Amino acid sequence: MRDQVGSGKDGRKPLSRALRRLGNGRKGRKPDLGVVEAGCLELCPKRRVVVIDAAVPGTWLLAEAGTSIEDVAERLRL
Repeated sequence: MRDQVGSGKDGRKPLSRALRRLGNGRKGRKPDLGVVEAGCLELCPKRRVVVIDAAVPGTWLLAEAGTSIEDVAERLRL
């Protein structure tokens, strides 16, 4: 089964952890991607997560629960 946004026990599988696994696994100064988590900004519609690519900060992606991690990564060009 493919990982999905909001999957796992109680629908709380972290999207950040799944996105980090798509990178080169390095930490510190040499990662090929970085993930920064923030608390709720009270901007999102229910059951969605906001994902922002720092290279294009004006474009926000709303990932709905059930969206595959691969689809999110593709939209982020990872």
